[in-house]
Amino acid sequence: MLTISQVAKFAGVTVRAVRHYHQRGLLAEPPRDASGYRRYDTQDAIDLVKIRTLSEAGVPLARVRELMHAESDEFGDAMREIDESLRVQIKRLEEHRRQVRRLAGGEDLGLPDVVVAFIARMREAGIGEETIAVERDAWLIVAAHEPARAEEWVRRKGAMFDDDPAFIAVYRALSEAAGWSVDDPRLPALADQLLGYAMHQDVKESDEILDPALLKMLNDRTAEAIPTWKVLNDLVLERMVEGGPAAGIG
Repeated sequence: MLTISQVAKFAGVTVRAVRHYHQRGLLAEPPRDASGYRRYDTQDAIDLVKIRTLSEAGVPLARVRELMHAESDEFGDAMREIDESLRVQIKRLEEHRRQVRRLAGGEDLGLPDVVVAFIARMREAGIGEETIAVERDAWLIVAAHEPARAEEWVRRKGAMFDDDPAFIAVYRALSEAAGWSVDDPRLPALADQLLGYAMHQDVKESDEILDPALLKMLNDRTAEAIPTWKVLNDLVLERMVEGGPAAGIG
């Protein structure tokens, strides 16, 4: 007859684990000696090895008891079921790892891959970090609000980066203006350039409509982050009312 310490050692588990298995009903309570101490036999050690093996294989403790005494076919079916469950868990964990690795830099939190790729394209094109920060925050909200349309829009902008040098010039001009003061004398000319470019674009308005509340929130955020862009926006609107730009880059 073995003490709890001895049977735990022989089975390769801890005394605490043996007690836990008793509490879960996985291991039957053994007889006690005259002093009230549990006394275990060889079968208890064998059962503990089986419990430990199943547990280490990822079998939930709730199922260990039924499998301890299962027939061969039943046991095999259960193992295949558990294997499939583990496969699904592994796939989910691998996806979590992929997301964690992507988030390691901190700036891509919540952004679709296509937006992350576009932001990298902006950096390659020489767009400043202040502009990129505003763009990233805007895409974060838009992608959460309208994920399907957001991916369509960002792919369209990526294509324009690839095919339209004037579009990149607009972005670079805006990026440079982000560091100007709100009364910089270059702003009116830049507003003319922006409107001139916009007037030469074939944009489907129905594709660009955002929820008015969302659009206002994004505009307010942009105006707060880069005040010169608010001034540029107002100047462009004034020129639209007056009948068009004095000059253009289109």
